Amino acid sequence: MANTIKTFSGINFNLDEFNPDEVVIEDIAHALSLSTRYGGHCRRLYSIAQHSVWCSIQEGRYPMHRLMHDAAEAYMGDIVTPLKVQLPNYREKEYKLMDIIYKKFCPVVFNEMLMNSEVKMVDRMALTYEQSFLWDDVKCSQLCWSTEKSEYEFLKMFENLI
Repeated sequence: MANTIKTFSGINFNLDEFNPDEVVIEDIAHALSLSTRYGGHCRRLYSIAQHSVWCSIQEGRYPMHRLMHDAAEAYMGDIVTPLKVQLPNYREKEYKLMDIIYKKFCPVVFNEMLMNSEVKMVDRMALTYEQSFLWDDVKCSQLCWSTEKSEYEFLKMFENLI
């Protein structure tokens, strides 16, 4: 089927009509652990899963939202931001899928604008932090996790937050 992808858990995930029952935390953790930040342009693999865990442990509210803020990329892939802003249909689908993911996995938020601004603030902080080591061989070798560790730590953080 042209509109589906087969996930790690074997689900045929429909990219035209998102079904909350097809959104599985193990699929998210696995896919994000194999997906790289910055389109892979780093010294070593730095996964979106590791980035998400880092965001979730920062001081502030909404740690589960911060952990899950890039979860749609597990199904839709990561597109670098300069290109993503040129693809309004992609953004629209991404927002729709993120809404489903947040409703499924995250506690109710009464002030969505505040939550989104706090999540974006931590995401921007991550950018500064990551750029301090991702292009340095020594620092990157010390700080970048393996894909297995990224998946494990993502799932462990998820379990700690539910």
